[in-house]
Amino acid sequence: MTNLLQETVEAVLTSNHSSKDIVFIGSVVSWHSCTWEEFQILANQEYFAGSCAGYVAIDLIIVFSDKTHLEREQSSVGECWHYVEQLILPANRESITNLFADPHGFGDEALASLNS
Repeated sequence: MTNLLQETVEAVLTSNHSSKDIVFIGSVVSWHSCTWEEFQILANQEYFAGSCAGYVAIDLIIVFSDKTHLEREQSSVGECWHYVEQLILPANRESITNLFADPHGFGDEALASLNS
């Protein structure tokens, strides 16, 4: 069992941040949010992180003042926080002409392979 609050505190420290650096906790999909103080109460619970079924909201993110963030990651071995550095846009951009994979294929294709 994993305590979400302890896991989060460790992830924040590992990312070289502190709770004072947090500017947003919630979802950028639905815009639900809470303060760090509220999060500490809500997150102080045990959950089974080793399951491939997600227990913690998959769209939960923690955004820092330097525009980096932590996001939930789920894999076949479980779920955890994943640190995402600030996005730096490339100087050269490629055109997008297709957003969809072949419906008769396997799916899970990246834009590069769909637009080559």
